[in-house]
Amino acid sequence: MPAQPFTVQIRPARERLVVAVCGEIDLATAPQVEAAVIDAVADGWTRVVIDLRAVSFMDSAGVHLLLALLALRALGARGVSCQMIDGRPEVHSVLELCGHGDVIARVDPAVL
Repeated sequence: MPAQPFTVQIRPARERLVVAVCGEIDLATAPQVEAAVIDAVADGWTRVVIDLRAVSFMDSAGVHLLLALLALRALGARGVSCQMIDGRPEVHSVLELCGHGDVIARVDPAVL
């Protein structure tokens, strides 16, 4: 089965900015997701949601990225709130296996 193409889509959703990731988050693609979030914050967004529903694979680089951004290590001092929309079971299990399943704030996609 061919790999799903990697994309990062940005869209406003009420008072939040959604960063929708599609494909694999790994060492090669994590910087693109990080850049999208940093650009959103630079543009003045203070509520960012990372949507992982279309992520097909995530390795330790993806886990590190999420912890840095969503656990507010990178953005909390700036007053930025980051949350995520849970991904597929295999992506969620990576977070659980690393012991970070409860660390990252989640948002229900129905509220967007």
